[in-house]
Amino acid sequence: MSLRGPQRIPSLLEKRREIRALEEHNANLKRDIANKQKLIYDLQYNRDKQDEVIRKWLHAGKPNEIHFILPDHEGAPAAVSPHADPEPRAQ
Repeated sequence: MSLRGPQRIPSLLEKRREIRALEEHNANLKRDIANKQKLIYDLQYNRDKQDEVIRKWLHAGKPNEIHFILPDHEGAPAAVSPHADPEPRAQ
């Protein structure tokens, strides 16, 4: 390989930067895959983890639990407790 000419060395350095960025991206993807595989395993075999995830997704709680769900940002509507009346009753 010849490194002569104005574009050879800068081009080589750019390729090395690209390779490092792609290797880092691959490492992140592998870490994500491992985390998701662990979650799948836990959801298949760990009853407590199943209950935790279901309650989180459904915004539900166990009997006699009180949950406070705050809005993510200003102006967002507040969540309603799963045990509260959805609408006030007319009298």
